[in-house]
Amino acid sequence: MSNKRAIANEVLDLANKALLKGEHWMAYNRSLYFADKENVQFFSIETDAIEFANNNISDRDSFYVILFDSIQDKLKSFRV
Repeated sequence: MSNKRAIANEVLDLANKALLKGEHWMAYNRSLYFADKENVQFFSIETDAIEFANNNISDRDSFYVILFDSIQDKLKSFRV
């Protein structure tokens, strides 16, 4: 059984743009199986990403923060 999540192509495009801007931290809503552009945020500073994740917890949302240096990194770490 795989624990990988599905990622919208728009998220991959946003991730490429984020990397070009030096944003290597991503917060994503791990409560959802499918990640679309409304469920991810990119940051250049780790503490900003963590603060966003901590401020956006609810009964439906739970954001998780990952560091990535390439789209391959993001795909590998985008798990439960």
